[in-house]
Amino acid sequence: MRTALVVVFALFIRSYSSSQVLPADSLESLNRIIQFSSNIDSINQAYLDLLTYYDYQSKDSAIRISRSYVEFADQTNNAEWQVFSRRLLSSFYEDIGYYNLALDVALDGLAISENVELAPKYQVMILQGLGWIYDDLRDDDKTFDYFNQSLRLAENLGDTILIASSYYCLGAA
Repeated sequence: MRTALVVVFALFIRSYSSSQVLPADSLESLNRIIQFSSNIDSINQAYLDLLTYYDYQSKDSAIRISRSYVEFADQTNNAEWQVFSRRLLSSFYEDIGYYNLALDVALDGLAISENVELAPKYQVMILQGLGWIYDDLRDDDKTFDYFNQSLRLAENLGDTILIASSYYCLGAA
């Protein structure tokens, strides 16, 4: 469920470029876009579409695709994609109980988001992800610390959706 919320959140926060995104009607066409397209926006969109599908079908496939998405994001040097791809991968690791891997990937994403002038909404997303991982590990102090950090940052932004999301995290923990 948490991963689905991350994917929905991704659909909300991603920005579209002025370039045309290729249509993708099937898993096969999405894979072709990833393999052969030179349009990085189309490739990014194909990854997001595949991950949305595999989140409900196969966590192993979602992890494999997420790893590939992290590699793609690193090659593009797009900090937003680098952070977001790590948030997705950490969420999938968390879903199957690989908490140490989830923490490593999420902390890497947080470091990237703090070291570049990246929109704080991505930091909110990573902080919430860290809170959920620590919630699964039953570390209440760290859980609430990360959720409260996400709330403070969301309030500083004045973003009501991020504020509501942070309150949801605090209430659900």
